[in-house]
Amino acid sequence: MPAYKWYARAALQADETSCNNIGVLYHDGKGVRHSKKPSEKWYKLAARAGSIRALSNLGDLYEDAGRLKKPSATTAVPPRQATNMPPNN
Repeated sequence: MPAYKWYARAALQADETSCNNIGVLYHDGKGVRHSKKPSEKWYKLAARAGSIRALSNLGDLYEDAGRLKKPSATTAVPPRQATNMPPNN
């Protein structure tokens, strides 16, 4: 719990790294109870403060939850084909 305590102090000062790290603690269940809801909350706070890593962690969290699915190479559609636009020649 000591890591959480120090990160929480810094997070009160809107430190995006600390907010992201608290999200990681909840996601991994290190020093706090493993829970995805608080993890998502802290990742979002960090992302709003400008943390690119938090955006990545949030994407990973959503992907793990099945909310996002990576497109496979066989299902990817080129943008022109998707919009039925003729190619520029």
